[in-house]
Amino acid sequence: MERLRQGDSEYLVRHIGSVPKIEDYRKKWLGRYQQDQVQYESTHPGSGTNANGAPDRAWYEQQAQEEYDREKKMYEARYQTFLMNMSRALVDTRFLVRVPFFGITFDINDLGSLSGIGFITLLVFFRLSISNELENLKLSFRHVRKLGKLAEFYRLLSMKQVLTTPYLPDRRVGWFHMYVPKLIYFLPLVVYFSVVMHDIDTNNLGFQIDNARTLFVLALDVVFLLVILALSIVAFQRTRDVDRQWSNAWCDYLAEEFHDTGDGEWLLQLHRALEQRQFSPQQLVASLPEANKQSGKSYSYHSKSWDLTIDLDAGTSSLKPAQPEQR
Repeated sequence: MERLRQGDSEYLVRHIGSVPKIEDYRKKWLGRYQQDQVQYESTHPGSGTNANGAPDRAWYEQQAQEEYDREKKMYEARYQTFLMNMSRALVDTRFLVRVPFFGITFDINDLGSLSGIGFITLLVFFRLSISNELENLKLSFRHVRKLGKLAEFYRLLSMKQVLTTPYLPDRRVGWFHMYVPKLIYFLPLVVYFSVVMHDIDTNNLGFQIDNARTLFVLALDVVFLLVILALSIVAFQRTRDVDRQWSNAWCDYLAEEFHDTGDGEWLLQLHRALEQRQFSPQQLVASLPEANKQSGKSYSYHSKSWDLTIDLDAGTSSLKPAQPEQR
């Protein structure tokens, strides 16, 4: 808008032309007068400037003024039209939000309320979806444990996960797979927090227009922000519950494979899982009760190649090659 107030700005000159100046038109018509005067003197030698038929300087000055007035009016009309269109475009793009495809428009001051409703609706759907997933996992894992088909079911179901990355024997699951997908539930909170902070930062403009409406919008923004925060935390906690269900199933999966095969490679997998804290030693002991109980809360598992010892008091595990007498 500052450029629009400067008539000689490059922006205005590029779009509607330069401001007419009376000096330019006087210079133009003075040049014509001088040309006509020279031509008249060449055809009427010895005649004075006031002779009949000689160019009249006052007439040329009048023509310069009339042309300047016309160009000035045309420039002012172009300027007013351009200024009106720019003001309308500013209001449409800065103070109004147009929703693509649907073609609806709403005031930018209502963005906080409308986006709050949208984010809350989205997070409620997330919350319901995760709760259903959690209950389905509990029911499914409990049923396949009774059937003795946990390993097959675990492998098939883990391949269909999107935001959850279950452990598998040949899969490396790092912190990125565990926590970054869960940040999705906090994205609405971050976006809406920026909207609320902008509303608070510009509330002086709102108070100049309508005090009651500004207070109502700010209060509604704060309420929506707290609701979004609560829903984000609940959704994150539910995803952690889902991870715990997968962790318990992973422990039972490894325990079942070792119980069925007695292969030392599964003891090695169990030891690695315990070292990476994929599940607790208590979970493993509960999943594999057929252990050789030693002194205190120490349990050992044996295979032809490895011996795994778990100390529940210390919460540690140790893996050693099997002794010759145990082979």
